[in-house]
Amino acid sequence: MNSFGVFCIFATVLFDTSEAYVSNRTGFANIAEEGSKPQIPGKSVKGRDGLEISTTCGDVLTTTQGRIEYTSGYTVGTEYCVFMIKSRLLNEFNFDILQMDVYGNRETFLGISTFDYRNPNHQTYQVSQLGKYKSTGNLVILGFTTSRTIPIYRRVFVLEYSMTPIGDLELSANSVQNIYPGVHGNPPARFRYPQADVNYDNREFTALVFAPPNWINYDTSNRKSRFEVNTSGLEASCTDKVSTYTMSSTVSAVGSSKRELCNATSARYDANPVYVVVFKSDNATVGAGFNIEYDWGPED
Repeated sequence: MNSFGVFCIFATVLFDTSEAYVSNRTGFANIAEEGSKPQIPGKSVKGRDGLEISTTCGDVLTTTQGRIEYTSGYTVGTEYCVFMIKSRLLNEFNFDILQMDVYGNRETFLGISTFDYRNPNHQTYQVSQLGKYKSTGNLVILGFTTSRTIPIYRRVFVLEYSMTPIGDLELSANSVQNIYPGVHGNPPARFRYPQADVNYDNREFTALVFAPPNWINYDTSNRKSRFEVNTSGLEASCTDKVSTYTMSSTVSAVGSSKRELCNATSARYDANPVYVVVFKSDNATVGAGFNIEYDWGPED
């Protein structure tokens, strides 16, 4: 572990933002109106030696090695770049942070949050220095955020990663792990996981990240977001659980404040920029799932 990293252990949940969607076994379908599936604004190109390079603010990465190479244009206010690196296998993740600059001398931090199906807690580094870092798990959430509401002229973030399989936990292939850009909603968006006529599987490890609309310019002085989770469809013994988290405007990692929900419980959040939901099921009885209702308020 890099000595500059601040290591913390927290419980886990991820956030997702989109219009009204219901999960199916390949992703999410719009249940509010006809339309195409929402897409994270990811853009990947092939670099030298076939290395996949992601060039946008926010992406979902699945290759065993890759590079994030993001440069913003002129932006005003807070920007949230949330990346997910996922695998069905248990992996050792290696990160090499090569550049992390904000022109205009504003503070910026990288949060590295690793989730492991076997562990009720997640591991988080909040990093302010370049260097190499390691973690072990099934899934990693990277948060590159810059706060403050005054103009920042340019932001640059460059990171290379690799993941090496070290085990197979035999997780359900129907587990969904994804990030969706947020939506301004009135009425709010409604999301059900899984779809109404399908039960979830045993050994599911589903992670959903909801980020602000357009990723940038989330005004921290005028927050309007609302996020509510209801787990009335989970099996009755409380062995299948949903964990929910937030990411604040000043901390780029998944936070330590967790709400763990089982059958017939609910949690509501207000005025946060990013929300995270993690769902784990065991080997026994399954159920109908859970519901989420959310919006980021009216568009200004």
